Amino acid sequence: MRRALSPAAVRLAAWLSGAWLLGACVTLPEAQQVESFRLSAPATPAAQTGATARAVPVAVEQPIAQGALATDRIVVIVDDRVQVVSGARWDERMPEMLNRQIARALQAGGGVDVVDGAQRAGRADFALVTVLESMHVAIGDDLRGEARTEIGARLVRLPGRDIVATSIFSGTAPAPSDDPASLTRAIDAATSAAIRDLVGWVGAQVGAGRSS
Repeated sequence: MRRALSPAAVRLAAWLSGAWLLGACVTLPEAQQVESFRLSAPATPAAQTGATARAVPVAVEQPIAQGALATDRIVVIVDDRVQVVSGARWDERMPEMLNRQIARALQAGGGVDVVDGAQRAGRADFALVTVLESMHVAIGDDLRGEARTEIGARLVRLPGRDIVATSIFSGTAPAPSDDPASLTRAIDAATSAAIRDLVGWVGAQVGAGRSS
């Protein structure tokens, strides 16, 4: 039996009219207005005061991402299908955006001197390699959404790139509405939570690595 679409479902379908599978392309009409969103500055662990040890130079390499996660599109998952929000984008590609957020959070967290990954030669003791595994809102049958960001991380010692430690960091946040502003706020909160845990982990690992 076919179910009539509720007004909320119709509205969601309109937002997701640019549906695509990973790696596919969507061409927006030239006349369509595109709203741009960005992540807010992530919350970080408080920097330690009174510390005299030098900050450890860490190269932050641009996160690895594939398919929709390598673009500036706002990703949602509906019925296990990867889709994007029509008429709204991030203000830069997700790997660049995440890289900037991680670098800012590490620098603010204390104990780490962030080095651009492209300029790490001879300047960094460690490198942080990350993989963006997810950064989306999953929308259920009840049209309630949950944002989820998942970042795989590997800390390597330079120059030999010996692996120091690996871990996965994730954050979730509810998305109570299906409009782009609500979806991006939820992704923002989930991403900030994942980055906060990542920063604490990096600080602990480089501290242990420096003393070993």
